[in-house]
Amino acid sequence: MSARQRQQPGGRDDDRWLDEWDCTPRDGPAVFVIDTVTYDLHGTRWGRWLDPTRGPEEVRADLVEAIGVEKIEHDEWAVIDQVGLGETALPEQVSIEGLVRIARLRVGGAS
Repeated sequence: MSARQRQQPGGRDDDRWLDEWDCTPRDGPAVFVIDTVTYDLHGTRWGRWLDPTRGPEEVRADLVEAIGVEKIEHDEWAVIDQVGLGETALPEQVSIEGLVRIARLRVGGAS
């Protein structure tokens, strides 16, 4: 069952994303991403923390797994929190490649 199939308005999963969000990595780097389609359709959030400094294909695979779709589209997810990536907030809407590039620059890695 995909993350989107688990999300039903008024169900037990309404607060489940908070459990994921509360598991904040201590040091990072990490971003919390949410499934914007589920949020827009049902008003429920679903997301998880992931390491944005991995390669674009690894980040894409993490997003696919987190959201529960076979292929991720640009407008299906958003960054809503970050750890270990500086004080300036990352943009909510950014391409996977852009997210990786910004994150790597902020932690001093290669772009």
